[in-house]
Amino acid sequence: MKPKHEALNQQIDAIWIQFRADIGAAFNAAHAVQEPAGVDPGWQAMCQHWGVAPISAEERQQVIAAQKPLRGAATMEFLAVVNAIVKTHRIASKKIDSWDTHSSVEAKHTRLNGLLERTDTELITAYKGAVLPKPGGMFAHAMAGAGAGPKPAQTGPTTSTLSCRGCGAPRLNTTDLICAYCDQQLV
Repeated sequence: MKPKHEALNQQIDAIWIQFRADIGAAFNAAHAVQEPAGVDPGWQAMCQHWGVAPISAEERQQVIAAQKPLRGAATMEFLAVVNAIVKTHRIASKKIDSWDTHSSVEAKHTRLNGLLERTDTELITAYKGAVLPKPGGMFAHAMAGAGAGPKPAQTGPTTSTLSCRGCGAPRLNTTDLICAYCDQQLV
């Protein structure tokens, strides 16, 4: 018989793997919709699978007028699917009692719960960046017409994005020291 911490570790891994698969499938299905704030059979199946009712044609037209998406499912539908996925996996995670186990199992469970808590806001931001037009702002036209000018002198250290050595995913938050996707150390 396996020790309790090994069994719990496997349960946490199973939830994590399924969560990543579900979130990835939802993002891909929403992004694959060709018309702005539209639907296709793949997205309809995704909404139906997660129990999300599609928005009405009138609401869809309001979304198009307000957000002017370039493609993809409506943002509010996508958020509803993400919330359903997070809720399902949050329920599964809450069934795991890692209180009196190995500290690494408890830490992994805490990281999983943290990921579940922040996924909706981070994922909706990423989705909006993928399907909505980039904001122009007051100075966008002036900056586009301005020349690059001379290159500034290198005065400080170069910057880089911290990404995971295991899977290549970028660090989602500056306080994260462990990859949210493959559980590898980021530093």
